[in-house]
Amino acid sequence: MDYLTYKVLHLVGAFFLFSALAGLIIAAKHSDAQARKLGSIMHGLSLVVLLVSGFGLMAKLGIHGIPSWVWIKLVVWLVLGGIVVLIKRWADGRTILWWIIPLIGAIAAYLGVFHPPAG
Repeated sequence: MDYLTYKVLHLVGAFFLFSALAGLIIAAKHSDAQARKLGSIMHGLSLVVLLVSGFGLMAKLGIHGIPSWVWIKLVVWLVLGGIVVLIKRWADGRTILWWIIPLIGAIAAYLGVFHPPAG
């Protein structure tokens, strides 16, 4: 696949991830098991698409090894993957998560666009 295809897949994965997380927050608030199941499936699939397309982008950019900005993006990926536990168990914090999750995504977007050097 070419670079732009990986980039589009990466963006689509991000859109689905944030849609899934928003859906999971709403489903948890209303105790909707069917919506929670759909959100969980979408969450997992979007994480896989993000990971595969992200490494595909690295290959197309000719990045060998893992630079520090990619390590940070992997940590963001892990945080957004594990945040479903907080969504399910931290009822009082769901409103806070509604605002924090996009900010975490903004960090990943900044790193992906600017590729800041370590130091």
